[in-house]
Amino acid sequence: MAAWVVALGISVLLVTFPAKAQATLPLPDSVKVETNTAAPNFPDNINFRFNATAAPAFKSLELAYRVEGEVETNIRHTNLAPGDPLTADISIDTHKDYLPPGARLSYYWLLDTASGDTYQTPTRQFTYQDTRYAFKELKNGLFTVRWFQGDDKFGQSAMDRVISTVDKLSQLYKVRPDTPINLTIYPDTQTMFTALPPNTQEWVGGQAVPELGTIVLAIAPGDTAEIGRSIPHEVSHQVVYQATRNPYNVTPRWLDEGLAVNNQDKIDGFLIQAFEKARDERTLFPLRVLNGSFPADSQLSYVAYGESVQVVRYILRKYGNAGMEKILGSFKQGVSYDEAVQLGLGISLDQLDREWKQSIGYPVPDLPPVTPTPIAVIPTPSSPAPSPTLSVPPSPTLAAQLSPSVGTPDQGTPAAPATQALVPVVTPGAEATVTSATTPSASAGASSPIRGNATVGAGQAASSEGSGGGNNGLLVAGLAGTAIVLLGVLAVVVIMAGRKQS
Repeated sequence: MAAWVVALGISVLLVTFPAKAQATLPLPDSVKVETNTAAPNFPDNINFRFNATAAPAFKSLELAYRVEGEVETNIRHTNLAPGDPLTADISIDTHKDYLPPGARLSYYWLLDTASGDTYQTPTRQFTYQDTRYAFKELKNGLFTVRWFQGDDKFGQSAMDRVISTVDKLSQLYKVRPDTPINLTIYPDTQTMFTALPPNTQEWVGGQAVPELGTIVLAIAPGDTAEIGRSIPHEVSHQVVYQATRNPYNVTPRWLDEGLAVNNQDKIDGFLIQAFEKARDERTLFPLRVLNGSFPADSQLSYVAYGESVQVVRYILRKYGNAGMEKILGSFKQGVSYDEAVQLGLGISLDQLDREWKQSIGYPVPDLPPVTPTPIAVIPTPSSPAPSPTLSVPPSPTLAAQLSPSVGTPDQGTPAAPATQALVPVVTPGAEATVTSATTPSASAGASSPIRGNATVGAGQAASSEGSGGGNNGLLVAGLAGTAIVLLGVLAVVVIMAGRKQS
C-alpha cells in the first residue's frame, strides 16, 4: 500500500508540473478553435475554457500555463474518449495556489493524437487582476499603478514615487529593473487583506512578491506620508531582487530589508524604539542570524528591521555607495552571503557585524583568527536592475549613530554612548531560514512591519507543515532508550532483593 501511494504521488507530480519535452506541431487547418479563454475570478480562481472542432481524433487535451517569473510550466490534463468533443473547462484554485493581483500568466493548449503527435495552440498572455472593484490604472514604461479610491492626482502621486525611487536607486547603486512592476493600492488594510494569502500575519501592512513583480499596499487617498513610506520600501525590494537575480542565491534578509527601510522618507519610530531597547538590553541579533527569515513575533521582527537598517547605514557611511554597489553586483555571480560581503567590502560577514556594533559602543567578543580562502566566482548571465533610495531623518537618540543614507565613505565611525553587559545570542523561534533561490522571495523575502510590508516568495502562500518530523524521531528514540535503562535498573534491584532473601 505504501509503495502504491508513493508511486501515485510521483505520477501526480509528473502530470502536474513539468511541461512537454517532445517537439510540438502547430495546429492543422482542420482544427477550428471556437473558444480559447482565460477568465480570472479574483481571488478565487482562474477558469480556462477551450473548444474546437477537428477532423483528426485526439486522445487528450492539456492546459499548459506558467506564472511569469516562475520557472516551471504547469500542466492540467483532460482525457478524451473516442467521439468526445474537443472541449475542456479547467479551473485553477487561486486560494490553494495563491496568486497576487498583478501577476502575469501565459498559457497554451496541447492536443495529443493516438499516433503520438502533439499539436500546440499559440501562446496567450493575461494579467491576473482584482476585478471586484472599479480600478483606475496608470502605466509608465515597465510600471503600472492601480487604485479604486481617490482621484487621478492620488494615482499620479503614487506613480511619481515609483519612478523617482527607481531613478534614485539607479543613480546610487547602478541597478535598474528590466521586467514589469505592478502596484495595486487598496484604501485600507481590511480590504487589502482580502487580496493577500491565507494566514498572513496580522501586523503586515502590504506585500511584495519580487519574482512576480507585484506589490500590494494599503494607502488611504491623500495619505502622502504613507506614499513616501510604503512605495519606496516595496519598490526597493523589487529593484534589489531584479538587480541581484541569479540561479543560486538571494540577497540576505538584513540587506534587502535594511535598504528598503533606508529607502523610506522616514524610519518608523517603532523600529527605532525596538532597536534602541535591544541595544540597551544587549539583545541585538548576530548579523548572521538575520541572513534568513525574520521572526514571526512582531516585537522581535521590529528589532530585526531596526538592526538591519543600522547595518546598511553603517555600510553607506563607511564604504559609501560604491561599497553597496559592489555587494549588490556580486550577487549576480551567484556567490554566498559571506562571499558577497568579502567581495564588496573586503571584510568577512562576522567582521562587518563586529565593526558596526563597535561603532555604536556595543560590546562584542573577539573574533578567532581567520585564514582567508579563495572565492570561487561562478559566471552567470547578468541582468542589472537599478532604482533609487531616499534618505531618512534620524531620531534624536540615534543622531550619533546614523549618517545620511547617501554619501561618501568617512575615515571613521563615531561611537554612541557605551553600554555595559555582553550581548546574548537571540535566535527568534527556530533557526533562521533562507528563501529558496529557485523561488526567490517570497523572497524573496522582504518585509516591513505593521503598517509594514511583507515580501513573500511566490511559492510561500501555503503554510509549511511537518517541520518537526526530525524532532519527533529523536523524541521516540530518547524515550525508548530511557525505558531500556529503567528496565535494566529494575532487573538489578530484583536480583539484589532475591539474593538478600536467600
